[in-house]
Amino acid sequence: MSIRFSVAAVAATALIAAFVQAAHADVTFKSQDGVLEITLPNGWHEAKQGGPEAKIHVAGQGTRVTVREHAKEDFKDMKAVATFLAERLKKRFTDAEPKFEDAQVNGKPAIRVDLEGTEPSGVRVGYLVTVVEADTMYISIMGTGNASAFAKQKQLLADLANQLKVTPASTAAAPPAAAPPATAPPAAPTPAASTTKPRH
Repeated sequence: MSIRFSVAAVAATALIAAFVQAAHADVTFKSQDGVLEITLPNGWHEAKQGGPEAKIHVAGQGTRVTVREHAKEDFKDMKAVATFLAERLKKRFTDAEPKFEDAQVNGKPAIRVDLEGTEPSGVRVGYLVTVVEADTMYISIMGTGNASAFAKQKQLLADLANQLKVTPASTAAAPPAAAPPATAPPAAPTPAASTTKPRH
């Protein structure tokens, strides 16, 4: 009886451990073109209404994260991208004052914008935006949520930029190998024109 109980206890413990591990597994989200990829804790899911510029838009733990691309020819540098985004967000608030700071993302320079304010509806909201530079574009990772959720998840939102992976478009969307052209069946021989003159 004790042996059976021990086996059952070990099996139950293994099952619980597997469940806990699954509950803490990370989830990876990719842009449709496969260029951008970001990893978040389990419990996050794809969200709608990210806007036409959003390459990745996900929600979880009372917050949302949006990853966007910005063409290099449209901006002087990363600071210009961060300023543009901050100014656009300020229009939604009555009392927001964005704070800019230099940051490091995977050993490369980045710019972070921290903004909290009150919407016209009276709701307090926070935004944390990190702008990084890729080979052919600037990328912004924007995390947002109501004040309480934002305060709890702020460190996670700040660390998200380090989870971002950028794959060159040529590698992410390599065209499939061209199929060999189909061989046309040999043409049927045409009957030779008759040279016999009709008899009268």
